[in-house]
Amino acid sequence: MGPFGPAHLFSHRCNRVVTIANVRTEIAITTAKSFHDTNDINHDTYLVNVGFVPSTSEQIYTKHVVSIRNTKIQHTFGENHVCGGSILAPGLILTAAYCLFIPGHGPMDPADIEVVAGTPNRLRRVQTTQSIKADELILHPRYASEHCDIALIKLTNDLKLDNYSASAIALPKHSPLEGEQCFLLGWGHFYENGPMADEILYSVIGVLTYETCKKKLLITEGNICAFDYSHVLKGACKGDSGGPLICHGAVSGIVESKMDCDFGVPNVLTNVYYFLEWIEANGGKMIYFHYLLLLFFYPLNLFIIIGFENINFNIV
Repeated sequence: MGPFGPAHLFSHRCNRVVTIANVRTEIAITTAKSFHDTNDINHDTYLVNVGFVPSTSEQIYTKHVVSIRNTKIQHTFGENHVCGGSILAPGLILTAAYCLFIPGHGPMDPADIEVVAGTPNRLRRVQTTQSIKADELILHPRYASEHCDIALIKLTNDLKLDNYSASAIALPKHSPLEGEQCFLLGWGHFYENGPMADEILYSVIGVLTYETCKKKLLITEGNICAFDYSHVLKGACKGDSGGPLICHGAVSGIVESKMDCDFGVPNVLTNVYYFLEWIEANGGKMIYFHYLLLLFFYPLNLFIIIGFENINFNIV
């Protein structure tokens, strides 16, 4: 995915950029000249597999995203990242069922899953880093049979939300519209069989509704797609699964299972709005309680700033 984060993005692990002269036919991989070169990258330069170097305005979305990690994998900090996820409440994470399912076996053991928040660089512990084990994994009951790729993780302890490094994101009020420009975020691979991103990356990408996308791909009613006709290399790759598509400050999509980068093919996502009833039935009380606490503890003007207008009060 394309870069998200400060100028030190190009570490020894991810020190190549892709300049797209003709995105459909020509890819030239060049080496970043120095630590400071990233400040000079313009809007014609991309990192495979996503978009622009973000400005401060886009960085507000990183606080909603967590790294989901498999503790059974031998690792140094961050090397066991498997998927992304979104914070819905202090103790509740939204992700893809694919991330928590072992084919031929079933759901993973919650003890093997850890959620890391407040850490834009997945390999670097910082003062805001929070690591909490999973207590319960709730996969959609029709994931295996009908590929309803959505899941919730209930945590053993609550995340400490501060609206800066870690913050809950609103659920959508409606499905995203055709052509709507949204943000895709994750730590996935830069390109096919390439390295994973150290810093969380983002892309601005257009939405394809179910009606449009089903003409191109075999999908179900609970799906939407994301695609950029002008820059077809934009999109998600392995490691981005479970991460959010954020539209107007709400988590509108979840990146489904990604085993490769699928250049030139629309990204298939779970339509979060389609599954609102399921989310509310399995985690709605936790979300509702979180917003009640915000109403009680925060002054009205601050509450409006952090997303009062996006809250879905139908959650029970």
